[in-house]
Parts: sequence; structure tokens; C-alpha cells
Amino acid sequence: MAIEGKGSLRQRKQQKSMLRAHKIALDLNNKQRSHLSKCAGVSRFAYNWALAEWNAMHKARKADPSLPRPSQELLRRNLNAIKHEQFPWMLEVTKCAPAVWSILRQGFSNTRLLYQNPPRTKRP
Repeated sequence: MAIEGKGSLRQRKQQKSMLRAHKIALDLNNKQRSHLSKCAGVSRFAYNWALAEWNAMHKARKADPSLPRPSQELLRRNLNAIKHEQFPWMLEVTKCAPAVWSILRQGFSNTRLLYQNPPRTKRP
């Protein structure tokens, strides 16, 4: 039985488990801002490149089932093999920036599970 003014047990538990949010602003100088912009650009490019390669590999596999299935590992190996010659500007940022493989894989697994539209390219 709840005491007047104190609230029920359920209300008190909800009050104890309240989530709090904090806003944190980054105060970046010009060098840091340009580096973060480069990281975002490399990440976006890697995502779009991987999506295009995935779709091309998937289409080729439909035509010839003997070809390997598109996979995260295969895409990562292909990009690492060509980025030194074709995309040397990707080496200017941390190696974690083009690590978009799990995001792309999650997009395709959501497509299969939820019958949504397939992942689309990110705008430049």
C-alpha cells in the first residue's frame, strides 16, 4: 500500500533507474577538425566501395555459382591489396577509419531478416 505523497513502489523504482544524458562538445582546432573530416571521408568512401563490390560479387555469383560468396573478409583483403596503389590518400588517417565492414554486414543481415530495402551508398 502506497503512502500518500511518497509514490508507489513501482514509481520509486522507476525514479531510481532514470537514465541521464550528458552533452559533450568537442573544442577542436583546425588541424584536428581537418583530420576528423578526412577520417569521415575515408570511412564513407570505404563503405561505398565495399557496397559496390559486394553488389558486383553478388551479381556475378548469381550468374556463376562456382564463384565465392561475398564476405567481409574478402572485401577487406581486396581493399587492403589495392589501397596502396589506387587510394594512397587512405593511408593518411588511422586504420580504423575504413573499418566499415561490420556496418555493411549488419545492413545486409537486416535486409534478409526484416525484408527492408538493401543498404544504399552514403552521400559524399
